[in-house]
Amino acid sequence: MKSKFRDARRELRRLQKLSKIAKPKILDVGCSFGYLVKTAQDAGWEAVGVDPSHHAINFGQKTFKVNISEGDIFYPHLKKNYFDFITIFDVIEHHLNPLESLQKVHELLKTGGFLIIGVPDFGHYKAKRLGKKWDNFIPPEHLFYFNLETIKKLCMRAGFEFHKKIFRSPFRDALKTVYRK
Repeated sequence: MKSKFRDARRELRRLQKLSKIAKPKILDVGCSFGYLVKTAQDAGWEAVGVDPSHHAINFGQKTFKVNISEGDIFYPHLKKNYFDFITIFDVIEHHLNPLESLQKVHELLKTGGFLIIGVPDFGHYKAKRLGKKWDNFIPPEHLFYFNLETIKKLCMRAGFEFHKKIFRSPFRDALKTVYRK
């Protein structure tokens, strides 16, 4: 659990460097137990999360007292043009229609807000070398596979402007990119 909070604090510091909003509003899509939501709330942010796992939401609500709900970005209580940041880590590759999901995210994000998306990197040397033996090659759980160019094109098609790629260790086969509305 300590490592999850350490990762959440690191992520929050990255977000704080993107914008100096006094009390930012963040939505964590696929929030799991709510580590990032809890970290953001403790830092004075308005933070909410959604996740389809009843178990994860129940645990997070009881343990961390965070504002997380069972559901997804199509949950009706989420306000349009409301959030300064939306994070989607290890989620979009599971969606039946990732473009539709990102278009919904675009509606929820304020103009000038940031989308930070993380996906397994199909362009990583591990994926190329291991092929079907790659750890993140798990159909039918992962319905789509992205590399830097394909995730950029998808996000731009949903109305986002590419901002930057977040550097990660060459040994990590995940890709994290930032977009602006």
